[in-house]
Amino acid sequence: MKKLFTIAFLIIGISVNAQKLDTRCIYKTNPNWKGHDATLILVDITKAKSEAGDIHEDFIIKATPAKSTPLIAITQKGTWWKGIYFKDKRNIGTSKMDLVACVQDDIKYGSYYLSGFENSTSMKELYGVYIAKAEFLGEHTLYAQIANFKDLDENYNWTIEWK
Repeated sequence: MKKLFTIAFLIIGISVNAQKLDTRCIYKTNPNWKGHDATLILVDITKAKSEAGDIHEDFIIKATPAKSTPLIAITQKGTWWKGIYFKDKRNIGTSKMDLVACVQDDIKYGSYYLSGFENSTSMKELYGVYIAKAEFLGEHTLYAQIANFKDLDENYNWTIEWK
């Protein structure tokens, strides 16, 4: 019975934690990236809102109704660095982007506000949302660009779960 209680407590703890802002990884990594053109992907909104999520080759995108301020998040079971970048109007014509959430080694969850917070930019105001990962020798490389990011419902939390 004690083991069952411990497992239930851990599951509840992880679920609660998954809805909180967590930007610790940003301060542990180098936000500069190198890389090639990212692959354009489309998020299937209907699939993302389902229990299974929108399944891509290396990750799954899931949407859950936001209970408070909506977040965009990234999770992973493994190691190596992965992140989410936003490109906004200040950076048009440059290669600069803002790292908003990432995971690395012991940090398995990172998140950032989608909207509704004084320092956040609405998804509708952005010019790009990118998923990046560390590749050879740990270089941060753009992996995917979400082509239909403006269609992501800002009343939902959006989570990129690396397989």
